[in-house]
Amino acid sequence: MNGTDSGYEPVMKIGLEPRDHFRVDPPGDKMYKIAHITDTHLGQHKRTVYKSLGGTGSQPVDVQVRSFTRFKKIIELLQFLNPDIVVHSGDIAERGLIDQQNQLRKMYSNIDNSLPEVQFLYIRGNHDCNRSTRLIRELFPEWDFHPINDSEKVNLIDKQMIIVGSDYQEVGNTGDFDFDPPEINTDVITIGAFHQSFRNVSRSYDADVALTSTAPDGQSVNDYYDILLLGHMHSDYFDFDGGCRIVEGRWFVDLFTFTTAGSHFQRFPIYQGE
Repeated sequence: MNGTDSGYEPVMKIGLEPRDHFRVDPPGDKMYKIAHITDTHLGQHKRTVYKSLGGTGSQPVDVQVRSFTRFKKIIELLQFLNPDIVVHSGDIAERGLIDQQNQLRKMYSNIDNSLPEVQFLYIRGNHDCNRSTRLIRELFPEWDFHPINDSEKVNLIDKQMIIVGSDYQEVGNTGDFDFDPPEINTDVITIGAFHQSFRNVSRSYDADVALTSTAPDGQSVNDYYDILLLGHMHSDYFDFDGGCRIVEGRWFVDLFTFTTAGSHFQRFPIYQGE
């Protein structure tokens, strides 16, 4: 089924350069696909946004959130994309999800067809807790859940690719982000996953962490990472202009496809045609 037949069309498709660096040898000579999602906040019913007052400041306004509907649409999109890996960069669910188990199971019963059997890699956001994450594990037994632990490498495709990352950290006004990046081979495709407000990425006035703190001392972000998958900022950030490709797409499922011939990035809206 192609995108036109299914109704799913990417709003963006870009080749990953340099092509030689992003070539991989997937098992079975097939393509290898990594999907990125973030800030699903399953169980959330409202959130506070700040409405502009026309140059005189802003005021907080509560807006309704359809987190179960949105999560169902993400699952349906993942069914179509059929990735090998799903990386969730934090805030999978709200703590209050433990009191909404009937609604959670109702959502699951309304999902057509079987879910893809994928490895689900995740970091914990500031809204995540162990009990709500356990509910997601129980609901989707087809998924192989694996946390991305601080400073621990997750090896993929026979070590042709690694993922590192860190759970959310409350850094306060200091901006001190405690992360010790592991040593890597420069020939390996390196992906980082983080859930923070990063300066010069977030539009928030209180963005508190420098992106450089995710890289080793004396090494730039562009030199260490090939791809950064971010969360927490609730943006549609996209930057492929530097050496590192940086994405955060709260309203998208981002897909990286790797092959022996070349690799590319696609961005799929969660709400297509609405």
